[in-house]
Amino acid sequence: MSSSLENFKPKLRTGRVIPQGSRIIFETDNPYNQIILPMNLADLVLLCSGNFSVREIIEKIYKKQGAVPFKSILQAVHILHQGGFFENGDELEFHPQLNSWMDAKSSSWHLSWRFGQRIVASSHSPTTYYIVTLVALVVSILGLQHFPSEPLSLLSEWLGGETPASAALKLLICSSLTQSARHLFRAVQMLLLTGKAYNVSIRASPWGVHLHVGDEASDLFESKLYTTMFHVSQIVIGWFFVYCLYPRASSAWISPLVIANFLITFWELNPFVNSEGLKLLQSLMTSRESEIAAWHFEASKLIRSLNLVSFRRNQEFARFCAAWGTLWLAGGLVLVHSSAVRFGPSALNSLIHFGPYSFVPVLGLFMWLAFLFHLVQSFVETIVANFLRPHWNVIHTRARSWILRQNQEAANENIVHAIEDLPLFSHFQEYQLQQIVKNSQVVDFPKNTFIIIQGDQARELYVLVEGEIEILRNKGNEMEAITVQAAVSIFGESALLEDSPRAAQVKAKTRVRALKIPVPFLKKIAEESQAVRQLEDFRNAILVNQFFSSSPVFRSLSHDSVEFLCSRGTLEYFDESQVVFNQGDSGDSVFMILRGSVNVEVFGNPVKRMSQGNFFGEIALIANLPRTATVVTNEPSVFFRISADAFWEVLVQHIDLGVFLETVSENRLLEDLNMSQGTRRTGSDS
Repeated sequence: MSSSLENFKPKLRTGRVIPQGSRIIFETDNPYNQIILPMNLADLVLLCSGNFSVREIIEKIYKKQGAVPFKSILQAVHILHQGGFFENGDELEFHPQLNSWMDAKSSSWHLSWRFGQRIVASSHSPTTYYIVTLVALVVSILGLQHFPSEPLSLLSEWLGGETPASAALKLLICSSLTQSARHLFRAVQMLLLTGKAYNVSIRASPWGVHLHVGDEASDLFESKLYTTMFHVSQIVIGWFFVYCLYPRASSAWISPLVIANFLITFWELNPFVNSEGLKLLQSLMTSRESEIAAWHFEASKLIRSLNLVSFRRNQEFARFCAAWGTLWLAGGLVLVHSSAVRFGPSALNSLIHFGPYSFVPVLGLFMWLAFLFHLVQSFVETIVANFLRPHWNVIHTRARSWILRQNQEAANENIVHAIEDLPLFSHFQEYQLQQIVKNSQVVDFPKNTFIIIQGDQARELYVLVEGEIEILRNKGNEMEAITVQAAVSIFGESALLEDSPRAAQVKAKTRVRALKIPVPFLKKIAEESQAVRQLEDFRNAILVNQFFSSSPVFRSLSHDSVEFLCSRGTLEYFDESQVVFNQGDSGDSVFMILRGSVNVEVFGNPVKRMSQGNFFGEIALIANLPRTATVVTNEPSVFFRISADAFWEVLVQHIDLGVFLETVSENRLLEDLNMSQGTRRTGSDS
């Protein structure tokens, strides 16, 4: 019997929890299972007893801590599940979007034989670790003087004095010994610094058969200096052995040793796999607890909908990775091309004249093709995808528009299905929706066409079926942008809310298809509806439902969740220049901007302006902090205020939304903190 993530009741295998610094270690009775987690997830481990669902665990953590680290919890549950830590793990089914977001890309193909994955030292010595690693780095740097300026020439010269079988065997032996020595040194480093080394195995990989030690214990490193020294030493440690063996070994063995180390070093600088180089850059440029958004992890649709500003914390890292990855790809393509020119003719000749040593060129050709495939895949999945992603919405919108135009004979039925999920129209029966569509007009607007003109008489309500619109307002000689709405959503609702001219202009941002609904007919249907009897209730419903239907953040909520929030929230009206809350106040609610706009101020300095369709106040709830900024209305505004308990109850039901809002609040909090630090440095009054 399978269950979804929210309803899954995780039950951990028998084991023990070991606190160590800012981390905890969970070790099962099986010597092959251990995991290192942040200290704030200790409650998660303790609650995974099989008695509570993930939803209930999140609720209990919220009641105890006052906040929930959604991303950390989801990743921990995923890792525990993948590692076999749950007795009932076969019952869990991860949603594909969550699974793709949390799954790290596989670094290489390999087979492992575990013979004991846990080594524990009686004591550890950071000072000894520092000395040993520093000596290894110095000697490795000396060994880099033997780094080949023309590796293919060195390989060609060496192959000239070797038979194909002998050359392949020596290269495999040198690679296997280098990798084994590197991982043995890794185990020594971890035992010296943390007293623990995990995931010890014998591994068969393209590098040969060698010892392998996982770097899980590196999560226990508390110093960025030690972390940096660890990853740098793991990249270059092979040249330590080259330096030590160069005067003593014959050229028949030194050449394959140098070639093997060149290939290993080049691969460990590969930013497209979980390499030591990528881990080094991550440790230097990202916070300890943050994932490498949109690079090491595949992003879910919800995470991808974040504005680029929200990734400001990782933008520098992403840009550096993009430049670094481009250079690495260029170097890889040069190697592929040069090796094909130099060794291609002889390899093809050996394949044509099949002989006892033909397996060597076959093996070489296979490895050449595999490396070429990795280069192309990395280029397409990472570089090209990052360039195309900003244009995806445009492509997607045009594709959907084309599909709609090809199916105009079923337009009415399609529109009924399109609007029936809107919270406002969910109050109506299907036959009422069909009457609304039948008595309305489907209108297509080209891009940049004005659909509604400010000051015109309001007689129709519009449903945006396809495309995007931009809501603008004339202020003197300037045109002010209020918000952008995407399909499927409602606009022009002022025709129902008040008998007054249009207060804003609506412009087609892309090619738009809209359903133009006459107000008198809609009011008639509304009065007949059992769900909305009174016109005042209908006005309030359309204000709130229009927000939830058009907001890219909240439109994924189910009808039940929207109805729950609507029943627990209240409409609040504010005049111009009125304070909503002050910096330092306790936070007990979240505000949705239904009409108007607000200014956000930190220590009296303006930070940003937020308008209709946005929300604020979530930081105090997500991070369990006092209000980090002062919010003042910029004009007469209408807010929908939701209490903390109702807000968290919905997030518990929609964990992916919790992940999204946690990411938004983290980046907003970072912006506010940066602003406050800048204000204090300039000596402004705080």
